[in-house]
Amino acid sequence: MRSVGLIPNIQKDQVAEITSRMYKILSEHDIDVYLTHEGADLIGTESAGVSSDVMGEVAEMIIILGGDGTILKAAREYAPYDIPLLGINLGKMGFLAEIEANEVMAYLESLLTGNYTIEERMMLDATVLRDRKEITTFSALNDVIIAKGPFSRIIEVETKVGGNYLETYPGVGLIVTSPTGSTGYSFSAGGPIISSNLEVMMITPICPHLMHNRSVIISSDEVVTAKMKTNYAVVVLTVDGQQGFTLQDGDEIKVKKSNYKTKLVKLRRRSFYQLLNEKLTGGQEV
Repeated sequence: MRSVGLIPNIQKDQVAEITSRMYKILSEHDIDVYLTHEGADLIGTESAGVSSDVMGEVAEMIIILGGDGTILKAAREYAPYDIPLLGINLGKMGFLAEIEANEVMAYLESLLTGNYTIEERMMLDATVLRDRKEITTFSALNDVIIAKGPFSRIIEVETKVGGNYLETYPGVGLIVTSPTGSTGYSFSAGGPIISSNLEVMMITPICPHLMHNRSVIISSDEVVTAKMKTNYAVVVLTVDGQQGFTLQDGDEIKVKKSNYKTKLVKLRRRSFYQLLNEKLTGGQEV
């Protein structure tokens, strides 16, 4: 590698120390290191701070120091640049992070010598149509969620797959998720976990007012269309739990497989199922 971008979540404990150490070691190996402006301010290297556009153009790899939320944000922001991302977990669950904060030095040599692989993850695109006109589009690595606002009212979401009617779900809302997002909100709503190496989408209703509430797994070649059928409640589209957009009655949301993919750097020889065991059971046999 000739250049690396560092994106630290400045709100996390230990982040200044780890970022400063990595900046020093990478620089000593003649690697050009770029930081976000706030990251550069954090460790006192203001001259290394660049905009996200510049980082996307010059970095061969981006190292993210934070939790899953920080990684999700970077995945959406840098997917168009086709840059591999390495996540270092400074958060809680850390499903998307490859290593923990206390493992950085142990794996740094592998990183410097190129002893790693790249895993590609499918992403989603969500387009909002109002009066048959496209008004905004979002990309997501985890999920696209349609849910009611703060009032305790049931909303209805008419759902089609590939133009074919599936169901009108009365309840709290609807989740359309990628395999990566199957361990997130969809899992909490009762959906199954999908192996990250598959390319499928899943539809999971949230607290449906129905006798059946099963998730539906569909091909990644399909397009999910969700139409709002309520005019008395606030409904919000949420992308990866981070970006929000207020919907209106009659709005349609079309969700499909994105042309972009997230590339994750893999330093450990750890399967998806080992990761599940570590994160969901604490590494204990059950």
